[in-house]
Amino acid sequence: MNLSQLLHAIKDMSSRGPQELVQLLQQLKVTEDSLRNQGQKVTEALAHLDPARESLGCLFFLHIVGNIGMPDHGSQQFLVAATRFLSSCDVEQIRLAPDKFVLLCRQVRDHAVALGSPKLAVSPLKDGLQKLAPTPEHVTPIHADFALSCLQAKHYNAAAVVLEQTILDVEPAKTSMKPTDLLLYCYYGGMIHIGRRKYPEALHMFVQGLTAPTFVVNAITIATYKKYALVSLIHSGSVTALPKFTPSSVSRFIKSEAQSYIDLASAYSSKKQQDLPNAIEKHQARFLEDGNLGLVKLVLAGRTKRAIQKLTQTFLTLSLADIAQQVGLETATEAEGYLLRMVDAGEIFAEIDASAGMVRFLEDPEQYTSTSAVQHLNATIQASFALAEKLQSINTQVSLDPAYVSKLYAKDKGDRFPEDPSDFDAEPQSLAYSFQDG
Repeated sequence: MNLSQLLHAIKDMSSRGPQELVQLLQQLKVTEDSLRNQGQKVTEALAHLDPARESLGCLFFLHIVGNIGMPDHGSQQFLVAATRFLSSCDVEQIRLAPDKFVLLCRQVRDHAVALGSPKLAVSPLKDGLQKLAPTPEHVTPIHADFALSCLQAKHYNAAAVVLEQTILDVEPAKTSMKPTDLLLYCYYGGMIHIGRRKYPEALHMFVQGLTAPTFVVNAITIATYKKYALVSLIHSGSVTALPKFTPSSVSRFIKSEAQSYIDLASAYSSKKQQDLPNAIEKHQARFLEDGNLGLVKLVLAGRTKRAIQKLTQTFLTLSLADIAQQVGLETATEAEGYLLRMVDAGEIFAEIDASAGMVRFLEDPEQYTSTSAVQHLNATIQASFALAEKLQSINTQVSLDPAYVSKLYAKDKGDRFPEDPSDFDAEPQSLAYSFQDG
């Protein structure tokens, strides 16, 4: 089938039913290799396809066009065509080829980076992940690429809507999802939350990545734990223990691969103020190599803030000089700078008399009776109810799943009848367990 015939088939079969679309998919796969050698002709043919009505053919053609000139040169023309396609393509058609759709989205990111403007990929990739995901609660491979584009463009707020969506489902058959896609999404998502100074949300993302089921630990997991440890110190003053359901392989590797960060946490909790600066100096090369030196500096500043907050629980008034001495700062002026920033951020409540060099600590004026406080409380309660209903629904689905029921029955039978007399005559191969089918 030549290109002209294929173009005619795409237009004809795209308007028919699901069976014809499956047949079209097979034809596109068969002719794909020959189309790669006709890049310029495919580019010209692409202009004759409607992204909304002939999405499947358009997807394959765009993927071929996206490989032209890469990775050395990005194409503004390709980005315009791909952006239009991702915003208007037919969901049912593109979900027939999720792997190809994911590859196209990654081409969009690569072209935007090659053109020196990662921001160009943010909006198209957001459209792409919404098209591929069966529901908003599904995670797709495009989530990781979208988060990376937001990071590269330093466009953190653009990622907020996606990151705030609770993820409950992963369906590789429908989304072409791989384990590394989830790990990267959690890692990049956590970094975006750090950029937005939303440390609890960053910790939540990192925990999702660290507790993902695995038998083999990779570099993504180790990098995630290192940032998790630092953000824990910044947010709470200690490294929060990982949940009990964290894979044992992850727990083992942490001890051997993140020793510098374990030493930092120990120094943070030391009563000797100089232990933390000494630990930072000792492991500075490692922190710099990991790209975490900026977070380490925030850890040091965070301990100073935490020490000041403890003073507010003990004293009503205190001189700036005394504060500087007790928290390990060199001058009263430096202490005043910390206090002003903390008051401005709402981290403490105080009045500073700069002329007298004195500070008076105050109580939190918020009584939590305002309209905004009540609205926030109601929203939290409603979110809790919705989550409880979702968990109940998932529990019901799992309880009725045939595979789960059969395994539960087999386990129950094994507990009650640990030895089947017929097993003694069985061959060793027949007694082996196979977990390949889940």
